[in-house]
Amino acid sequence: YHVLRVALGIVFIGASCQKILEPETFAQIVANHRLLPALLVPPMALFLPRLEAICGLMLVSGFLVKGSLLIVDSLLVVFLLIFVITIFRGLDISCGCFSLSLQAGKSALPYLARGSLLLLVGFCLSIYNARRDQRQS
Repeated sequence: YHVLRVALGIVFIGASCQKILEPETFAQIVANHRLLPALLVPPMALFLPRLEAICGLMLVSGFLVKGSLLIVDSLLVVFLLIFVITIFRGLDISCGCFSLSLQAGKSALPYLARGSLLLLVGFCLSIYNARRDQRQS
């Protein structure tokens, strides 16, 4: 449990670092998905990586884990949905998950597999927490 929690936290911290350092590039990636009005792209490009970093830090530290897992699981569901929508719309763009390269990936399958695996880990951690809380009450 602890290893998976810390690992998931590190993944989210790692995913946020470059986005925080290069918000303009990340904003371009967000805009390329064509899902948000142009007015919302800059605030989202600033807010999202910071939320990822905070949740990652909370998971690593063990502080406010349940709330952080809820946010992380929700983000992973949204990220997967965005990626699937982007694929079905025929857009060949970078996902912006861990790299700010504006070049598209060669195949969508590794991104979907990685996102699904992270979501599975997040759900397992949430279920473990819920069951632990039930046993303690």
